Amino acid sequence: MDNYQYIKFQFVLIEMVLKQKNDKHLLYLKIYEKLKFSNKKNKLKLSKYILSRLLRESERILAIAQKHSTENCPYKNNFKEEVISSGFNLNSIH
Repeated sequence: MDNYQYIKFQFVLIEMVLKQKNDKHLLYLKIYEKLKFSNKKNKLKLSKYILSRLLRESERILAIAQKHSTENCPYKNNFKEEVISSGFNLNSIH
């Protein structure tokens, strides 16, 4: 993948992340609205759980996008070769 293709890929990836995050937020907003008007006794606890799930799923969407971005970076192989040729050990155990 050359630099131009990578930039186009980044724009598509950003658009997908924004759409997926927006869809998740709308879904969880609907769930929250149902909970708000229900007769449950532990609404606060359930609301906090819903919020934590939303945050986790939102972070997961972003993490997957970052992984795809890193995997398709045109400079990734060049960086690894430079590090290896400079004598650094990438597989060091600490």
